[in-house]
This record gives sequence, C-alpha cells and structure tokens, in this order.
Amino acid sequence: GYKIPTANLNSSEAFEYTTDRVTNLVIGTVGTGYTSAPDLKFSSGAASAYSLLNGGGVGTVTLTNPGRDYGSTPTIEVGTQWITNTTYATGQQIFHLANLYTVTNGGNAGTSAPTHTSSSQTMGTATVAYAGAAAKVTAVVSTVTFTKFKKFSTKLVFLSSNTSKIPQAKELRCIAMQA
Repeated sequence: GYKIPTANLNSSEAFEYTTDRVTNLVIGTVGTGYTSAPDLKFSSGAASAYSLLNGGGVGTVTLTNPGRDYGSTPTIEVGTQWITNTTYATGQQIFHLANLYTVTNGGNAGTSAPTHTSSSQTMGTATVAYAGAAAKVTAVVSTVTFTKFKKFSTKLVFLSSNTSKIPQAKELRCIAMQA
C-alpha cells in the first residue's frame, strides 16, 4: 500500500489533520407561531441542518453536515427572511428582525419591512399577520483533530465481456477518505 508522507503524521505515525467545523447548534429562541419547520440556512461554508417543531416553536435542530475550514463562525438564518420587493405566497412565513409573520394575502412585499407585533399590515401588494417571535439558532465552530490510518491500499479489478479486449485504466486516482 501507499505510505502517507510524514508531513501529516503524528508521533504514532498516524495520519492527522485539523479543521474548524460546526460542532454544535444552540437554540437561543425557540420562536412562536410556526406552522411548519423552518429551513436553516448557513451564511457560509457547506454546513447544513434541519429543524423540527414542538408546539409552534423550534424544538430540535439537527446538524447533517458540519462543513469544514471555517475561518469564522457562520450565522444561521431560520426560515425565510423578509427581502425588499420580493413576492411571497399566501401561507408562507417570513421573519424580519425578531418577528415572525404569516402572509395572509400573497403579493410583492414592496419596500417597507413589517414591524408590527399584532394584527396585520399591508406591504406593497402583500398582507402579513404577526405570528409570533422568530426563532434564533447559533452555530458553534470548534477545531477538530482527525487521526485515522497509517496506510491504505486499493484493489482494482478489471472486467471485460470480450477476452480479446484488455481493459485499461488511464489517469487513475485513488483518494482515501476518512469516515
């Protein structure tokens, strides 16, 4: 098998590397008034997660991909953020600052953000009703060290349905991935 270059070997001669990745998600505010679990969108990197509701608020968040090589902690957008001149559908939920709203009459949001904390408000051609407090989730990024294998090997088996044609490999690359 191929021996890993000594540049990334620790004192036990095992391959080792470190990376900054999302290691935890913290629900700061569960929110109120949600009708479906909001999507979680990270501001940078490849991290991903999903949420589950509990009684109209975010009860659980689960990290599905921690990402890697974060230079700074990403922010997490919980649900759909209100954006100027965006068209929203009836029933869609949006948030602005710390407030959650339900679109009761779909249309273009116009240029004035919703700020009310009771009843409804028309913005552009859309009408939104105050639903409750918006959820807030934050990420925790930590340096993680991975220590795994010293060596790896590969096995390549060529198959052919015609014995007069010998299979060939050109520009073959094997990449050892750690679990």
